[in-house]
Amino acid sequence: MKKTLTKALLVLTTLSLVGCGSSANVSFANEELVSGAVSVTKGQLFEDFKKQDGAKTYVLQEILEVLAEKEGFDIDEIKADAQEQIDQIKETSPTYVEYYGEETLLKYYIASEYEEKLFNQYIEINFDELVSDNPSFYANIATFSSEEEANTALESINAGTDFAEACAAVDSTISADAEVYMDDDENLPVEVKEFVNSTDSGLSDVIVASSSTTTTDGTTIVTNTYYLINLISKNVEDYKDEFVSYMSSEIESATVYNYYFEKYNVQIYDQDIYEALSEVYDSLK
Repeated sequence: MKKTLTKALLVLTTLSLVGCGSSANVSFANEELVSGAVSVTKGQLFEDFKKQDGAKTYVLQEILEVLAEKEGFDIDEIKADAQEQIDQIKETSPTYVEYYGEETLLKYYIASEYEEKLFNQYIEINFDELVSDNPSFYANIATFSSEEEANTALESINAGTDFAEACAAVDSTISADAEVYMDDDENLPVEVKEFVNSTDSGLSDVIVASSSTTTTDGTTIVTNTYYLINLISKNVEDYKDEFVSYMSSEIESATVYNYYFEKYNVQIYDQDIYEALSEVYDSLK
């Protein structure tokens, strides 16, 4: 996946930052947390905190909520859904929740839902362009080690058995659920792409794809792989939700964040943070 939860670090009013220059100032910087022979101020703590990886995650959680609110998402519903996920985890893996802490996990799940919705909305807004730049098709594709297995599965499919079930019945390790595939998928052999290009939908016969390797003594070894394809559609409108979900996991996160940073004219008021983020997000320069 291209999307991660630690891609952005922003300084917002949430953290009471004001001013600009080499470092932003906190209004309570000179207040002491520890006094006596050793003095530690809140300002010192803040300077240390913002350099930690944990600070990036914390501030991202704050900015994601601000963006979600501005985009009109139902914040209460999102938080309720996240809490429901945590409650389910508590039932199945209580030690996991105890280890990380329920509050920490809840914040993470809430931020994850914010991020998913923001990514999906970006894809919806730029849908036509993304479809044009990423030609795709929706299909079940199964691979077999022998022609006999492939033919057995094909006979079962033609008799009315669900494609994925028929393939799994032959070999339980085969997963052939319907998926979105890119036209230029390098993992698909030419023979498979030729079938996809030849029709708009339909079930293939057994397709044989050959590959060869040469050993150190010069011997050429040919390996055959057998494919079955159930081409469901090449019209993305037929699988729009699946396409959006696919792109959400594949699109570069910097592209999406730059879109929202530009939309809301996000600016950084701390030099250290600015330098770190502007290397990733061009919109902040």
